[in-house]
Amino acid sequence: MPAEGAPSSRPAAIRLIDAYGSLGGVVKAGLRYHYAQDAQQFVPARKLPTVLGDAQEHSAMYRERFLALRKALWQSSGNPTYVDSAVEKIASEGSKMPKIRVKGQGNTVGGMGGMMERISINTDVEGICVEEPPKSEDQSLLDPRPNERIVITAVENLPGNPGVKFVFGLLSRASEGALHIEDVHENVRLDFSQCQPSAELIVADASFVLLKGEMSALGDGVFHVFEMMMPPRVSRKFCDPTVDIFGSTARDRQLGNHTGLLEISEIGQPGLESAEDLMVVVMGEVHLDDEETFDKLSDILFGFERMAQPPPAVYVFMGNFTRKPVNLKSAKSVREYRACWARLSEELDRFPKTMANSQLVFVPGPEDPAGVGGLLPIPPLGDHLTQGIAKKFKGVHMCSNPVRIRMDLGGQVVEEEDGSLSNKADFMAFRSPDVCRKLYNNCIVRQLESADAARKEDRQRATNREFFRAISRQGHLCPVSQETQPVVWGLDHILQLYSPPNAVFICDHSVTPHEELLDDDIILCSTGEFKRSLTDDQGFPFYVYRPFAPDYRYCVERSNV
Repeated sequence: MPAEGAPSSRPAAIRLIDAYGSLGGVVKAGLRYHYAQDAQQFVPARKLPTVLGDAQEHSAMYRERFLALRKALWQSSGNPTYVDSAVEKIASEGSKMPKIRVKGQGNTVGGMGGMMERISINTDVEGICVEEPPKSEDQSLLDPRPNERIVITAVENLPGNPGVKFVFGLLSRASEGALHIEDVHENVRLDFSQCQPSAELIVADASFVLLKGEMSALGDGVFHVFEMMMPPRVSRKFCDPTVDIFGSTARDRQLGNHTGLLEISEIGQPGLESAEDLMVVVMGEVHLDDEETFDKLSDILFGFERMAQPPPAVYVFMGNFTRKPVNLKSAKSVREYRACWARLSEELDRFPKTMANSQLVFVPGPEDPAGVGGLLPIPPLGDHLTQGIAKKFKGVHMCSNPVRIRMDLGGQVVEEEDGSLSNKADFMAFRSPDVCRKLYNNCIVRQLESADAARKEDRQRATNREFFRAISRQGHLCPVSQETQPVVWGLDHILQLYSPPNAVFICDHSVTPHEELLDDDIILCSTGEFKRSLTDDQGFPFYVYRPFAPDYRYCVERSNV
């Protein structure tokens, strides 16, 4: 709710963050931010992102993801907690003193073992025992004890370092096919013959993992893995709200036209009583060349048009926008594609209230004539293919895939569930090029919940959960190798989930309509196909999202036409 007596210092706005805006598009992409290891924070990059990246861009792409996930690893507040071995090494001598506990009592006498604790120790006192720190071989990633504290060893420190160690790094496959674990300095060959994986794991090439294992006693440089799991999820509560890896507002003012947040609309809709009533409608796989789909789309627009309250602030339509891929070498195929958009343009003229108050965002699919060579992110559809619909209507926007949409209330604030105040909410829309199937096809670990489920419905629900868990813990919308799904190296940050948005909407052929709330922090939602979905028998599903709803559990609602 708006704060009483607080004047609006700036207008409320809907803002788009587009992957290719810095290359001359209407919506600018802005300077990306990268993690500076020496400063331990995100700082502006020195140059604008580019499509024609060199070899340094390729290595920087994985390095940025590694550093961001490692930062989240140190900040994780769950059990176990993780600490860098380098931090342990430079700890004071007093901190290496064992814990002193009185028998029969739970309190610790000498917790950190500083100088005062050394003086207070009296070996003549009865009932005193010494608690030795747990050994690495007695600790577990999969079954941690209460208040477990695990020391992470750098990969470069593994050779010649005997004993059980815990490491964090990137799984990569060498030319001979063997898997390696690597960080920014070194890589070591892995042996999974003794590995006990987590049952919730989808690990493929180019995944970041936590490993428990031991270097081979034969001196062959092989690390034998005993346990493996994914790193903890990046939480918004540990991310600096003043820093945005897509470009900072303060920085943008200095850069002039290279702004990452372009104000495109004022949210101040007539008749809107509260920011909590703001709505976003999201639907995936909207085939404009299908008569039944087109009719149902018109029904949705008509239904919101005749409501007493304002229509949704944003409509998000994800491709593919035709049932069959467009052949750009065929004049007939191109004419048919353009005719679909011309028909949509005529249909939108029937809804003046919607076009005056709503923003329509179109996100291309992998089979739309926008991408090149299957690369992610996919550029926006051009005006020559969409019959200039974005020029005809001020509220129509052709965006990249994925796109990040931010809603800024300006001088208004709303109270969140934890009692904090906020005036911004952002979400992402991603038309997946079948990333879920690619993850499973390249999965290293086969001990999965979905493989053990007996019924088809149970297997599909488990698949949905495993897919959501993979992208959230990897902090990336496409956590597979470049050979499996190529990505523009300089624009990989658009696919990252650091810092996490409030919600992520994904349309993937292998994932049915499903929504999941993770730690009251982020919502992951699979929209399914608008025409049909794998387990949907009600037809034409779409989602209504209320970004400023006070309770995360009820801000996403599924509906059917």
